Amino acid sequence: MDSRYYSDLAEHLDRLPGGFPPSVTGAEIRLLERLFTPEEAALAIHLTLEREGVEVIAGRAGLSAEEAGSRLAGMAHKGLVFSALTEDGSIRYQAVPFVVGIWEFQVNRLTEGLVGDVNDYWNTMKRTRPVATNRPGDRRFPQELGMKNPSSPKPAALPSGESARNHR
Repeated sequence: MDSRYYSDLAEHLDRLPGGFPPSVTGAEIRLLERLFTPEEAALAIHLTLEREGVEVIAGRAGLSAEEAGSRLAGMAHKGLVFSALTEDGSIRYQAVPFVVGIWEFQVNRLTEGLVGDVNDYWNTMKRTRPVATNRPGDRRFPQELGMKNPSSPKPAALPSGESARNHR
């Protein structure tokens, strides 16, 4: 039954910005098992990207506010969820993507096993979304993409020594 919690959590994380696509080897499940207890994984799927109070999250998860609050505080301490103290003194929690989020929050908790699991995941994940290609030197011009240049007049040259700020 515990593995279902991790599968559900992997799917939940994949729906967040940046995604968390499955791997060929199941490395994403091993990675989540290393980071989350089964109880934490079961609760994490009830968090959204909106900061919410413990009572709201507990209601969705079917837990008492006390139980959910205790788990969420522990998860925030472990860098698995984001927590924020509000002006009225209450704590709000929200889901965080795997990257940028959970992985970066582990910087002071890195172990050989965690790094190995993350490397296994990166090397075996199924890329379901296009990889960004806007790297320096990768610039594509409209003509290269088969787009026509709009026929717009060239901007008038400014007299030497003048900047565009003077011509607003």
